[in-house]
Formats: sequence, C-alpha cells, structure tokens
Amino acid sequence: MGGGGGHAASSMADLFDMMSGGGGRRRGPEKGEPIVHKLKTSLAEKYNGATRKLALTRKAQCKTCNGTGTKSGRSSTCKVCNGSGVQVHIRQLGPGMIQQVQSKCSACDGTGEVIPADDRCPKCNGKKYVTEKKIFEVVIEPGMKHGEKIVMKGEAGYTQPGIAPGDLIFVLEQKEHEVFSRKGADLLMTKKITLTEALCGYTFEIDQLDGRKLVVTSKPGKVTKPDSWKCINDEGMPVHGAPFQKGNLYINLTVEFPTKLTESDCDKLRQILPQKCSYVPLPESDDEDQSMHTGEDDKEHVTTRDVNIEAELRNRKDFGKSHNYNDSSDDEDGRGGQRVQCHQQ
Repeated sequence: MGGGGGHAASSMADLFDMMSGGGGRRRGPEKGEPIVHKLKTSLAEKYNGATRKLALTRKAQCKTCNGTGTKSGRSSTCKVCNGSGVQVHIRQLGPGMIQQVQSKCSACDGTGEVIPADDRCPKCNGKKYVTEKKIFEVVIEPGMKHGEKIVMKGEAGYTQPGIAPGDLIFVLEQKEHEVFSRKGADLLMTKKITLTEALCGYTFEIDQLDGRKLVVTSKPGKVTKPDSWKCINDEGMPVHGAPFQKGNLYINLTVEFPTKLTESDCDKLRQILPQKCSYVPLPESDDEDQSMHTGEDDKEHVTTRDVNIEAELRNRKDFGKSHNYNDSSDDEDGRGGQRVQCHQQ
C-alpha cells in the first residue's frame, strides 16, 4: 500500500508541475493550415491563359498595434494558466486513482495573455488581428489542367496567435465545353454531316478557342465513312510550360442518313437527297494546298489526315508530360472524355 501511495503522490506532483507551467504546454504547429478554394475555369481560359481577380476575406495582423494588441506594445502573462493557455483540472476517482482534464483557459481564452482594458488597441480591441478583404490575382497559365493547384504562400491569413499564416490554394475545376472535350493536350469533338456530304464532299467551320475559325474541307469523290476520325495537327491544347507546343484536334465524323429511299431515288441520289451539300471549292487553283487563307482575316483552310483514333491516342499517351511535372493522369477529369469504339474495316 505504501508503494501505491508514493506513486500517487508522485503523479500528483507531476500534474501540479504541469499546472504551474513546468512542461504541460504543448508546442503547436509553426504554420497554419492551408485554405483551399475550388476555382471553376473554362476551357478557353486554359487554352489562352487568363487572370482572375477574386476578393477573399481573411484575418490580418493589426497594423495599429503591430500585432501586440496593446497601446503600449507590452503584453502581460495570464496568471491563471501562467501563459500556457490551458487549465488542468484534477478529479479524484478513487483510492490512488485520479483523472486529469485539460481545457482552454477561461481567463485568457487560450491566448496565454491578459491585456488590461485601458491598454487595449482601439483598432483590434486587443485581439491582435483584424478582418480584411483582399483581392487576389490568380494567374491561369496556358495548358493548365483540371485539378491543378495554384499556391500562394502564406496568404491564408492568421488563424491563431503565434502561428504563421498558412498557404492559400486554388484548385482548378474544368467546366464542360459545348463542343470540345479534353484528353491530355489533345482536343476531341464530334461533327455530324449529311449523307450527301459524306459522299460528295463537305465544308464546315470550327470555332477555335482563341477566336479563329478553322475551315475543314473534304473534296468530292472522297467518301467519308460513318464514325470516322480526322485529325488537325497542332490545334489541340498548349502544353503547360511549353505554350508554343500544342496537341492535336481530333474530329469524330458521324453521318446522318435519310430515313427512306426508293429505286428511282438511288438513280438520282445526289440530286434528290434532302440535305444540302456544303462543299465549297478552294479559292485558289492549287487544291492540294488547303492551308492557304480565304482572304478573310479570321478564316484559314486547314489540312486533315486519316487516323486510327485508338492507335493514335496510345502513341500520344506521354505527349507533353515532360513539360508538366504535376501531370498524374491522361484524362483531364474523371469522366475520361469521349468514348472511342473499335470498328472492323
């Protein structure tokens, strides 16, 4: 029994030593937790680059008292907790059994300091910090991806005394685009053409993300098969870190068929198809060079090539990754872009 009583007395001495500031104070983190905001961005912003201005509210150090909370610049230690910010209460549960309960000091509200009312800073009322609204400029660089983080060091604001402000982090979220889907540095889209256009040629325009109009043409005599793919080189997304290097633009062509044809209709197929043929001859005599300008500043003829889309995407799996160290997935988001089906030829 004597040994048990000595152990209890030793425990009590240790606890009272903690109450007097002799080791009961735990050291908190040196830096506050980061503040994370999700930022919805358009595909055009990631293509061209953009700067977004966002107004956020945070706690900043009071400039009137330089963060001391006092007029005099001096601080006084709380006599209840001896500056630890916590109070330790001892409960006797039974013979030789005690319970320690630790709580925030009620006298200083856990700050470890007590500021006399006549010495409190009039600006922050002794709290050392004030609430401010600050405008942040978030720079979205060309080629950035869904889920990529933009970190502003130490801009999260103060959370508690003695702790440095944490980081302010913006996580980019990709808005859906009405035409394009993204796979890495490449863009994919679907274009519907009529049967007449598939057999007799077509011309259509694509509104590129930088405002240009890409004119796509297939000459008469070259048949376009349903669910075929075309590729325009270097018209995809810029590579992050190397904006002059771009991915490809892949176009999935689907053919819209008429619902019914008679034998006589087959004899007059080109003349009687209800859809209009969109083919427009090239402005110059050299039909092989489709990269020439149309004479309008915002239009240019582009060249396409036939591709096996699955083989193409496999070969381009690692395209541009050497310039983007944060890249962890080929897909821009969890949806994986457009589905690609295999077709036997």
